[in-house]
Amino acid sequence: PNNTLPMFTIFGGVYAKFDLQGVSGDLLKLITWVYQEWMVNSGLEVTTRPSYAIHRKNHFLDKDGKFDASLYVPVSY
Repeated sequence: PNNTLPMFTIFGGVYAKFDLQGVSGDLLKLITWVYQEWMVNSGLEVTTRPSYAIHRKNHFLDKDGKFDASLYVPVSY
């Protein structure tokens, strides 16, 4: 096992999932929209668990500069 790679434990709970395909900078725009607009109008509250993203395609590794990812934001009712 290689212990030099960072590890992250994803805690259980309820997460809002946002799928996005785009280019560099688009994920930051989505995060801003989620926290400043969607969350305010959703009736949900964000929890103290960390948000995370899963990249199916990484814009830093693909020559076309595009990504395909899902953003998971922890929420409670």
